Amino acid sequence: STHSVHPQPEDGDNGAGASEAPKVQVRLTTNISSASLRIPSSTPILLLPSSLGRFGLSEVINHLLSLPAPTPFDFLINGRLLRTSIKEFSEEKGLSLEAVLEVEYILSSQPPALAASLPQDDWISDVAVTSFVPYILTTSYEGLARVLNRAGKEIATLGEIVKTSAGRRKPLRAAAWVDGTFVIGESGMREDTVFGLVGSDDGVVTMWEISPGNGMAYPLYASGEHMAGVTDLAVSPSGRHFASSSTDGKILLYSTRQPQDAAATDASVPSSQDRTKRRKVNVSTAPRTQSILSLEKSGATSTVVVSSVCFDTIDGDQIYSGGWDHAVRGWDVETGVERRAMTCDKVVLSIDHSPLSTMLATGHADGVVRIWDPRSNDGSLVKLHLSSRSPSFHPAVKWSPTSAFHVAAGSHDGHVRIWDLRSDRALYAIAARGVQEGKGSEKVLAIDWVDGLLVSGGEGRNVDMWNVK
Repeated sequence: STHSVHPQPEDGDNGAGASEAPKVQVRLTTNISSASLRIPSSTPILLLPSSLGRFGLSEVINHLLSLPAPTPFDFLINGRLLRTSIKEFSEEKGLSLEAVLEVEYILSSQPPALAASLPQDDWISDVAVTSFVPYILTTSYEGLARVLNRAGKEIATLGEIVKTSAGRRKPLRAAAWVDGTFVIGESGMREDTVFGLVGSDDGVVTMWEISPGNGMAYPLYASGEHMAGVTDLAVSPSGRHFASSSTDGKILLYSTRQPQDAAATDASVPSSQDRTKRRKVNVSTAPRTQSILSLEKSGATSTVVVSSVCFDTIDGDQIYSGGWDHAVRGWDVETGVERRAMTCDKVVLSIDHSPLSTMLATGHADGVVRIWDPRSNDGSLVKLHLSSRSPSFHPAVKWSPTSAFHVAAGSHDGHVRIWDLRSDRALYAIAARGVQEGKGSEKVLAIDWVDGLLVSGGEGRNVDMWNVK
């Protein structure tokens, strides 16, 4: 049997009123665990206007459940999110309006809400947030790195950084947090001490020890093996290794463990007073660490810029890199052997791996975020193309830490877009603060996403923090 329901038609549908639109038989299903949000299994097939979209269908669900407060839902038909009317969706996908349509309802994600925006002195090149440190690490083109708390207050500044002969600081390009127990061991850990990596335009990666309580920071050790600027940093899932990519075409793998000579130096300055003095130490005098593996495209006759790097987030036995040669490469961490090369027709600007879906996301210069399955053997490695209306550069991509379907990308058009892989269009386009204030386009150059916090920065000289539920 069928039951006819007549909610209000919504804006943006095909223009036909609910009474004029052809009806469609709909069977509603859900996998929501909460009993209060599950319609009874005895609910009959519904006869609904095909002009309805997700807002109208949400009204139907709210009515059937007699919910005390309006609750927004999203709807899946054949695994795809409904973003138009049922009629338009059916026509686009070649579905018959005569057949019973299976429609699954899920709780709708909420629009991101701006939590804080902290002005900075120069362009933001990278931002880093993590679940084990309640702070945000930023790098900038002025050559300084900063530590902020999640309320947007500045806690510490990392410098003195290496300066050029003209006395200017080299721009910093990359930032990452590291679990301190893998740097100095549990026995050496001091209360309220955190550890961050910073990559510079001169090819140096520095491990900083930071005391947010008193704002002190000093370089624990540094690497200087890259022959050109660092483009990206990634820390392994175990926390025991980190990798750096560079415009010199190399990916270097390091142990996060403090070198023995650095530990000896550290032991010779135990007092907080001396630590304060060491804050002024130039990075060039910090103890050096050596890479344990160097990865480079074999047989390359010219340098290919490696723009981005990430670890396989499941087991950490593989590093993925993206480069200007249009390739995504998978490298074996133990042997340094290139496991596979996956190519597209565009320069790869950014890369990230999802621990929930095991998929890779890459950003490019054509406004498209490409989704890859690195474990696929069917030859079709690019599984999805997520396009924005603005064909703009995507220098930053990040997977949601809680959903296998959601991925975010920062764009040169001044927006951070969040996509759901089950839809052809972005769920949300978050405008950078300067864009919101009508200051024109401000390139978003960096994003990071942990728990319910999405952080972005770029040309607008603001670190924007968004609550994402």
